[in-house]
Amino acid sequence: MAKETIDAIRNVEMQAEQAEKDAKTKAEQIVLQAKKNAADLLKSTEQSEKAKEAQTLQILKTQEAGMLQEQMKETEKQTAALRLAAKDKEKQAVQTVLSMLAD
Repeated sequence: MAKETIDAIRNVEMQAEQAEKDAKTKAEQIVLQAKKNAADLLKSTEQSEKAKEAQTLQILKTQEAGMLQEQMKETEKQTAALRLAAKDKEKQAVQTVLSMLAD
């Protein structure tokens, strides 16, 4: 009977050791999977951020191009107005010279 008890104790100890090994292996697998998931999430987040940055940059470039085009139109308007003013001044100068010559 003592032998049976000792064998039963050894059997329980072996089962406990195996359960401990299995638990350790499972814990290591969980840690590895968690690390992989974290790395995947980080990579995905980085890609998402890069895409957002590229999109923002494109929006800014588009806005900048629009602002430049708007500024060019405004400059063209101002140039046209200055040309008209110069023509008027030229006409006035001609009139002034002609009136001075007539006197």
